[in-house]
Amino acid sequence: AGFTLRTIGPDIYVTAEAPLATIYGVCELLAKLGMRWYLPGPLGTVTPNLKTIVVPELDLTQRPSLPMRWVGTDEWSYRNKCNHSRAGSGAESWGFTIRPGVYHADYTLLPVSKYYAEHPEYFALVKGKRCDDPDTKLCVSNPDVVREVARNMGAILDSDATIDLIGLAPTDGTNYCECEGCLAMDDTAQRPADQKYSRRMLLWYNAVARELAKTHPQARILAGAYHWYNQPPQDESIKAEPNLSLVICHYTEYCSLHPIADPTCPRNARYVDLLDRWDRLIPDIYFYEYYYTDGFRQLPCNLVDAIRKDIPYFAQRGYKGLYTQYGNIWNTHLNYYVAAKLLWDVNADVDAVLEDFYLRFYG
Repeated sequence: AGFTLRTIGPDIYVTAEAPLATIYGVCELLAKLGMRWYLPGPLGTVTPNLKTIVVPELDLTQRPSLPMRWVGTDEWSYRNKCNHSRAGSGAESWGFTIRPGVYHADYTLLPVSKYYAEHPEYFALVKGKRCDDPDTKLCVSNPDVVREVARNMGAILDSDATIDLIGLAPTDGTNYCECEGCLAMDDTAQRPADQKYSRRMLLWYNAVARELAKTHPQARILAGAYHWYNQPPQDESIKAEPNLSLVICHYTEYCSLHPIADPTCPRNARYVDLLDRWDRLIPDIYFYEYYYTDGFRQLPCNLVDAIRKDIPYFAQRGYKGLYTQYGNIWNTHLNYYVAAKLLWDVNADVDAVLEDFYLRFYG
């Protein structure tokens, strides 16, 4: 949602298309006066010392380049025009809403703690035993699992009219089901690690999508591509259901230091091929990025050179937005700040953004 700032005589008007966009407009006005929010908290907030506040004549309208801008979840986030659905207070969602989450939704959709006692067959068979670990995968070949997950998704949709996408992706971890039905869903040919369960996952997403469409035909499912199912399946005869969207992980098999479209980076050349093939299956695509990663947890991690090229590249390909893991602010803050600027405006002058940061933050 966009906003307009306008001065008429001595008055300043902020008009917006949604509550969160009103805050964007107010923050843009404060930015015109020199305020900045570089990092969360008081130290990252720059407030100019002005004896007289002079507001220039204003007549500007801004709208975001990408609808999903999930960098952070706090006040810093929405002051920099991001829209994680937890922004703001209370139960009302002010942003781009994905329930029950952008990833690993199975924890919520069919939790072990609730279902295992009566239905152990809902969960992965591993080494001859149905797993009761909270991280276990579902037995996705079980039609009762398909129906129960779709039913629970429908209940979530009915409880929140603001939902943009309903998430569907396996738990983290590696306990995939070894029952005959699930194994029969896999590609039969030898395949790389990041394609091991891709056919199984797409068949599972399709089954849930068809079931959910019976009761909620307008709902869109956000399926996941990650880890052992990051690549599209080898079996190109499988077509994705039309109510599927996809969030693709830019995962450790690939490269975060170089821009994704850098043809000299072999890992990302493989990733571009992955994107091309997913595009043909599910054109409604979002990204899960790792601007905060375990490997850099104790060291400064500057990915700005890649970010400044990747986000415009995503927009050029027609992708809808981005979520990044978020934490360890002191080592990664510039990644988040630049990403927020580009998600709002893919044509932002990154050199000017950096120069402004260096001058105002460090002096």
